[in-house]
Amino acid sequence: MQFLEHSFIGLRAARHALTHPERDVTITLFPMVHLGEPAFYKTVYEDASRYDAVLLEGVTSRVVRRLTRAYRWAAPERLGLTVQPKFKADATRVIHADLSGSDFDALWRAAPRVERWLFEGAATLIGLWLRITATRDTLARGLCTNDLSERDDILIWSQRRAPILTALKDARDKVLCQRLADLMSEQPGPATIAVIYGAGHFPALVRSLDADGFRVSQSQWLTVFEL
Repeated sequence: MQFLEHSFIGLRAARHALTHPERDVTITLFPMVHLGEPAFYKTVYEDASRYDAVLLEGVTSRVVRRLTRAYRWAAPERLGLTVQPKFKADATRVIHADLSGSDFDALWRAAPRVERWLFEGAATLIGLWLRITATRDTLARGLCTNDLSERDDILIWSQRRAPILTALKDARDKVLCQRLADLMSEQPGPATIAVIYGAGHFPALVRSLDADGFRVSQSQWLTVFEL
């Protein structure tokens, strides 16, 4: 299953709706990227605002602030792009489905200090490099995401980096899956649920939903940005 696709058109995000044969609930996944055209975010947010509940990502932490320098320092306005805005919808139930800042920081501190410095330093260097060299095409090429284990994901794993990968991905995946499970267990629960989250976290979520009997019933491509 694809979530983000790079092609001659540009970068596209796959909006997947999942349903269950015995449950009256539809879960729609909106894969997110940190940089895109304003029209993409406007389309997603307006669509999601019509759902009964929306699950969002977001970790408030100084560490995360340093790690996200890469896209904030990339000067997206040079490419006609914008940083992902915050989701706001007064009539929709919004649920934070991510780690708290303190929980994230605790996991981050469990990693070796040198590894933490390397990751934070790399974020700064990548941001500066993108600011000078990035094009829409190079950004799109690096963002393709599907539900298979990529070679780079396998090679990056090591015992020393395990705590960092846990903080950045695994622990957040678990929180997302649990928040969604808790929401669906409510009586009565919402009939429509939107999940607006980083595309890299959707493979774990889809595996969890698939094990629970959910299947994709509808898919639609949304253009994040054109080349």
